[in-house]
Amino acid sequence: MRLRPALMTCVIAALLVVGARLTSIAVEREASERNDEQRTTVEVIARDAAGLLVLTQDYGLYRSERAARQWNLVHQRLSRALADYAAADAASAEQVEDLQDTARGLPQVFATLRHASQAPIVDTDGVARREMLTDQLVNETRRVSDGAFELSRNLVESRRRDAARQRWLAVATQATLLTLTLLLAGLLLKRVLAPIDKLRRVARAVEGGDLAARSDVKSKDELGQLSQALDAMTAALQQRDTALRDSNRHLA
Repeated sequence: MRLRPALMTCVIAALLVVGARLTSIAVEREASERNDEQRTTVEVIARDAAGLLVLTQDYGLYRSERAARQWNLVHQRLSRALADYAAADAASAEQVEDLQDTARGLPQVFATLRHASQAPIVDTDGVARREMLTDQLVNETRRVSDGAFELSRNLVESRRRDAARQRWLAVATQATLLTLTLLLAGLLLKRVLAPIDKLRRVARAVEGGDLAARSDVKSKDELGQLSQALDAMTAALQQRDTALRDSNRHLA
């Protein structure tokens, strides 16, 4: 194999490895930023779900209109956060859709609770119904809170997998570059430096008058061709020198 293609192959392979590594780093950074944004959204979901739990219990105890207004505001924020997360993470679409369905049903249950709490006559059945609705609202809100915790755990696991993958890619990249470096070093030593040393020795020998010196580099590459040309030239000089000596003897 000729030297130029071999050297170019090693260089191009090294550039491809480095380019692939830089691309993986860029992709990982983008995924990390997206993961951070999703974690922020999950924190909003978890905080608002916890807020709904507190407001539900507060309304169940005191039937405060202020708590009811806050409940509606917090629920709207929770719904937006769930929608943002669903749009950002297609992989968790089914899980988030289940949470969205649960969250969409909360206002109806809360409205029923408010209606039951505003009844002018409170009997045993009314109290039991309010307690049942409060428990239902608390349980369904807790489902959203637990779902947010599950989403957060999934994000942590995803980041852990990404970090592990990047570590393996870094090791693979270093191993590949080391292999290419060793191959290139071996190629230079065997196919470039060694023939050059032989050519240098022949040149010095010829310069010193030893026209019988030969490099004998038989490789079929650029240096092999140069060696063959140098040997041919040295052989021609030797033949001329021999012919000249013979001619001088005859003349003498």
